[in-house]
Amino acid sequence: MVRLEELNALLRSGDEAGLRALVGGRLVRPETLAELIRPRVPFLPGSHYGYGFVVREGSGPRTFGHAGGFPGAIVGLHAAPRILP
Repeated sequence: MVRLEELNALLRSGDEAGLRALVGGRLVRPETLAELIRPRVPFLPGSHYGYGFVVREGSGPRTFGHAGGFPGAIVGLHAAPRILP
């Protein structure tokens, strides 16, 4: 069951609790997350689009994230699930 606090934490910039809930299977099932972050379409060198996320694979850990913005504001979220418990 998703706790509202965990979902809010995921949406707040810089709050690690939301990422832990996402990669820990409390926001979506692990197999759903695996499909969301599976590389599908080439993007920039070393990265691909998944479903709603950009997946980066390079010399460091594999990461996934999403960024966006509009005039006057920008936000980004990136996670390395291999290193998050």
